[in-house]
Amino acid sequence: NRFSGWEDCLSIDSNTAMKFTPKEIVIVFLVAIGAVFVTSLPYLQGLTLSDSSVAYLGVNSRAPADTNVYISMIEDIRQGGLLVTNLFTPEHGAAVLLHPLWVEMGLISRVTRLSPLTVFHLERVIAGMVFVFLLYAILRSQFQTLGDRIGALGVVLFSAGFGITAFIPYLSGTLDPEDYVAKLPLDIWVSESNTFLTLYHSALFIISQMLVLGILVFAYRGIQKNRSLLVWESLAAGFLTLIHPYDLVTVVFIVALMEWFVLARANVYEHMRRYTLFLIPSLLIALYYYFGVLGEPSIAGWSAQNLTEMPPLRNVVLGYGFLLPFAG
Repeated sequence: NRFSGWEDCLSIDSNTAMKFTPKEIVIVFLVAIGAVFVTSLPYLQGLTLSDSSVAYLGVNSRAPADTNVYISMIEDIRQGGLLVTNLFTPEHGAAVLLHPLWVEMGLISRVTRLSPLTVFHLERVIAGMVFVFLLYAILRSQFQTLGDRIGALGVVLFSAGFGITAFIPYLSGTLDPEDYVAKLPLDIWVSESNTFLTLYHSALFIISQMLVLGILVFAYRGIQKNRSLLVWESLAAGFLTLIHPYDLVTVVFIVALMEWFVLARANVYEHMRRYTLFLIPSLLIALYYYFGVLGEPSIAGWSAQNLTEMPPLRNVVLGYGFLLPFAG
């Protein structure tokens, strides 16, 4: 079989993954603190520059409009209710959007009286710390030595593409900021393009990346060893669809490839059935979004504006750098 042995490339043993030594706990904790601190520096600088005449809004330069929307949703929940609507329009809109993450943050803000922005960033820090430990647990099952594990952790957390080479004209003032989509690689301005910018952006992106990793781990172990994990895999995919539906495309494609590799030597019907069951929760959430959420005019108009121009292919390639050949 031409695919024999492919599973050895991803042999995930949960017992091995979670048996951290005290030394590992300290090292990973320090790495997590470092990653969260570095990605918080721009926010801390903004606070230090604030005075009686200047107020820092707590957003970053990567998708700042998204952050404003998130804060409005948290504020909507803080004021009462569990569903949100579009607060950026004078027209009255029905509250039809359920987003568990903003509900949880809004309720915390309501109970503790902390501002939505404070809760937003506290959860970004906490989610970042948890993500680093979960990521290390996966890497621990893949690498034998501590040095290799920490090295791999550093590569995942702090690597990027070659965007800096195209960013130099921007820094020198020769590139119009309005033209950054067409001229700058993805790792400069797309928060989801690498883990570092994900940690910098929000708890939403961090938790979404954790769910993607979890789904892939559940899928692999479910296909090979434990069919009962299909339930967790499906529920995680459904929850991901609810909080960040754009990631569903990536997950569905990758899981389909994993299933296809197994189909080359196993029961076709069994894996087609499994893949269909995996999709059901996500499809139900997608139907809720299409008919329930987008059926509200104020949110439908909001969604219609949420379009980002695809950059030239060279910017995609430069943005991922060595990740592309290594992924292959």
